[in-house]
Amino acid sequence: MNQAIKEQVASQDGTKSLWDASKLYYNAGSFLESAKCLFQLLALEVENKSVDYVRLKKISVLAASAVEENKNSLGNRVGAGDRRMVLDDEESTSAEHLFLDDPWHAAEAYNLMIVAQTFYVQADYGKALRAAGTLCLYMDVLDPVHIFSTIALAGTSLKRWDVVNEALMRLVNMDGTPPAVRDEMEHFADELFAKCSPNDVDRDAALPTPMCMKCKERISIWGVRCEGCDTKYPLCMATGSPVTEAEVWQCDFCHHHCAASAILKRHVCPLCHVPRR
Repeated sequence: MNQAIKEQVASQDGTKSLWDASKLYYNAGSFLESAKCLFQLLALEVENKSVDYVRLKKISVLAASAVEENKNSLGNRVGAGDRRMVLDDEESTSAEHLFLDDPWHAAEAYNLMIVAQTFYVQADYGKALRAAGTLCLYMDVLDPVHIFSTIALAGTSLKRWDVVNEALMRLVNMDGTPPAVRDEMEHFADELFAKCSPNDVDRDAALPTPMCMKCKERISIWGVRCEGCDTKYPLCMATGSPVTEAEVWQCDFCHHHCAASAILKRHVCPLCHVPRR
């Protein structure tokens, strides 16, 4: 069956071939092959410097969902044997191995970038900053320039010059930052902080991030782990914020979390879009 599908799409080129192959494999029940085609498509989009995060999320969610369907077809066995089957495939690249090992990681990244941008467009800058800070967990997927630019924009709108300064400094000091970007960020920082000092902020004003339920310290804007007691909180796919509420909703399909208050008005999971129960 797989060989017949390969022959059927061999005459096509590029993304259409991969799209068609993924559908044929999926309909034939070859979910892992479908996922690999979609991952290859995602890699092409990234290689072409696509910033259409809605499209990138769509592809990565479909790919991760195919992996999830494969697990379900095996009776919900996480499947060490199944994973070995994938990893032993000589045609699989090391990048595909990584994707199949953590299939939802890219989908999470693109989803949270959309969340942060949506909050910013809605002028909800506090939530935009909190979601953007979480993007630092996904620098292996997202362009750090886009991450720290989003943080800096939200921080500027909140007049949190200390956060803006840290975002710019992290970007400037990263080994992989292109020299042209580094020079541009340094020039921007010089102009901005000549007027607005990073120390000229209300230190008593809490950053838009929740308090730890255990030690009552504010969770870092840059992650989901409390620096006071090292408690790690689940990440809300609807807000990009750590979930510190007593009630946490979890999707039955992709197993990601949302704060109960954030899922109330939603009919589907904000990540995989499967109807919630």
